[in-house]
Amino acid sequence: MSERLRLGIIGCGAVTEMFYLPAIKARSDIQFTAAVDRSASRAKLVGEPLGAAAFGSVAEALPFIDAAIVALPHNLHASVSRELLEAGKHVLVEKPMAMTVEDCDAMMAAARRGQATLTVGQMRRFSPAVSAAKALLDGGVIGRVESFEILEGNVFSWPAASDYFLKKETSGGGVLIDTGAHTLDMLLWFFGEVAAVDYRDDAFGGVDADCEIRMTMARGVRGYVELSRTRELPTELKIEGDRGKMVVAYKPNELTLEVGGRRLETFKMATEDPSGQSLSVWHYMIVKQLDNWIRSLRGMEPVLVPGEEGRKVVALIERCYAERKPLHFPWVNQATGRAVS
Repeated sequence: MSERLRLGIIGCGAVTEMFYLPAIKARSDIQFTAAVDRSASRAKLVGEPLGAAAFGSVAEALPFIDAAIVALPHNLHASVSRELLEAGKHVLVEKPMAMTVEDCDAMMAAARRGQATLTVGQMRRFSPAVSAAKALLDGGVIGRVESFEILEGNVFSWPAASDYFLKKETSGGGVLIDTGAHTLDMLLWFFGEVAAVDYRDDAFGGVDADCEIRMTMARGVRGYVELSRTRELPTELKIEGDRGKMVVAYKPNELTLEVGGRRLETFKMATEDPSGQSLSVWHYMIVKQLDNWIRSLRGMEPVLVPGEEGRKVVALIERCYAERKPLHFPWVNQATGRAVS
């Protein structure tokens, strides 16, 4: 690998423009060389300010990159990542890793053949509040974990550059496979494998806007997850142990502890870049994710979310959708999915 990593970005939509570009711009060890998008104007808009050439296909960009960020609609993650990995290019693919476990396995096989690394953009692991909670749980601060609850949602407002979110064939689903990929990754990271799930959503043949999951983890922890694209929910994780409680609020980036019946203060986590500049929690997570990826490619530290971890999330999503039951609405006939007259 050259002294400065030659980086390509595949997909020049909102997440690239809003989050990845500022993070790349702040690094002196990256040379942004290729912006790839089927829209020539989007590729030029994203690439030109930082001196990257605009390309309409991955094949055209391959000679000019060592690694690539894949920020495309979900249905393209697998095929585009395989093309890059087979060519020996390291990949950071946005979540979800792919739409099926079969595709995840094909991506990991391509990485082995191309002797390249595959990393998944589960950025919530880099949230200061979430990573602190993980350390406290591993340290047994609240004792043996007994249960958890997540209520996470907002009225959908992402400034998408296309409508792929709304189509099952391009998104793979709705809120569960989208923001839920972050939620489930966090739960698997915290509590390990899932033994049983009871999943319900409002898809009725389309994409899910609201869903509920009741789950039991392999080690006996019981939990409830509620995700929504239609309602404002607290966006926090509550965890109860036999010696205390914990609340992780990711939007305000806060962690509250109660140990031995005594509530400790709420800890507000810092989100600053290496220069000391304050960042929003969303920008901070991308900065830290990118730093971990680059450092791992240089052999300086292990990558936090390899392909194997991304596959676990897809497997759980696939399992939920396969066992789907309808959410109960009093105005809907559960057998037909039609409105009650």
